[in-house]
Amino acid sequence: MLLKHVIFFLCLWTTVIMSRRVRCEPEFLENDVRVIAQELVGRPEDDISKYELEKMAIGTINYCFIVNTPHSKAVVRISRDANEDNSLSDRTKERNLLKIISERRVGMRLLGVFENGHITQHVDGAHLTVSQMPEFWEGTSKLIAELHRTSLTDEEKVEFDVSVWDRMSDWLERAKSQLQKEDLDFFTKEIGEIREILNTPEYNDKCMFHGDINHGNIIYNKKTGELTLVDYEFSGYGERLFDLANHFCEWTGLDLDWNLYPSPSQQYQFLENYARHSFGPEYTACEVEQLQKKVEKYQLASHMFWGLWGKLMAAQRPDDPFYEPYSMKRIARYLEVKDRVLSDHPVHCGISHQDL
Repeated sequence: MLLKHVIFFLCLWTTVIMSRRVRCEPEFLENDVRVIAQELVGRPEDDISKYELEKMAIGTINYCFIVNTPHSKAVVRISRDANEDNSLSDRTKERNLLKIISERRVGMRLLGVFENGHITQHVDGAHLTVSQMPEFWEGTSKLIAELHRTSLTDEEKVEFDVSVWDRMSDWLERAKSQLQKEDLDFFTKEIGEIREILNTPEYNDKCMFHGDINHGNIIYNKKTGELTLVDYEFSGYGERLFDLANHFCEWTGLDLDWNLYPSPSQQYQFLENYARHSFGPEYTACEVEQLQKKVEKYQLASHMFWGLWGKLMAAQRPDDPFYEPYSMKRIARYLEVKDRVLSDHPVHCGISHQDL
């Protein structure tokens, strides 16, 4: 019995790799989740029918369950992609990155991975709502700064490179066989135009980034006041400005209510706190303004990224009513703000503390 307990606790502090796949068909899904949970956080003598499952209503392309065993709680996340070759994210890279994030205590502790998903330690708390985004600006800006400060070796930077521009180029290749010519021509032209401006040394500072910091990917623990980032599907070594610009877009929720987009003063306040935690107190007001201008321009990359993603997902899942309208709203916003944000004059601060 003592040996079983030792093995159990060792599993909680190491990452277990399993050659098992969770079947996503309704008749198999919940039982397979219980089997995975037993092998990774349960015990052989458990009656898995007594494991309590709570399906989490977050995200659009994955299944996610909180599993409550007699010994612990864990979160099981399963990719719904029947064929990972059709996935718009790199599942293998994601799982390898999760190991790095877990080792460096940046996000949830990774307990194990299986063929089409992974299981993490459960973090007490609730996902933020869209209406809470302005309220939690200070903690969120600090949280993003802490993620962006995560150190990576040169080898890890290469392994986990996920430039949004390279990813969109890959998606455009897929789009040739999945989208109408009119849509393909539009995305090819517009992404090419903004890439010439934004994929340059002036804008292209890279760091460990998340790629999808929306309200559903932030957990708030009311007792401790802590915020935790989850769901690293689009994460890696990528563009800092994309993470910040995309987060501001996510204030509008999945409904994309642009009335909720942060005002210039809210953006400045957020970025000032972010810069202080990222670069230090010597970061000047002028440099914050400079950063704000660049983030504002980079929202165009966010609109094209998720607009193209939505079109491709709609092509892969034509019966799902979410993706096509979401894509069209992103495209409409892109066209609405493009000329204005590109015509904004840059802020010159002389010698900067951070070359962004």
